[in-house]
Amino acid sequence: MRYTKDEIWSEIDRILDEDKKRQFTPGQQIYYNAHYCISPYFFIDTETNLFLEEINISKRLTIPIASSIENSEYHHLVILSAISEEIDACNIVKKKKENGKK
Repeated sequence: MRYTKDEIWSEIDRILDEDKKRQFTPGQQIYYNAHYCISPYFFIDTETNLFLEEINISKRLTIPIASSIENSEYHHLVILSAISEEIDACNIVKKKKENGKK
């Protein structure tokens, strides 16, 4: 069965609304719940993939994203910051699960 884009976004809204106490970031909530009904490839386009690659390379090789804040695009930094925060939040949950904590 294939869902329309509207149905997918409606399901995303429903998943995000489940976390009434805001115990998880939106990325964590989607990461751990959306895979039951939505392929992650729905969210990844060429631009998103480039952002993910940039953040991974920057972290892995400890290369700065820009020479300074003044020399970078605000929009670019906001996106990379949001991706980094979500990855870090998911890794925290993963480590807790590996250590037997919920």
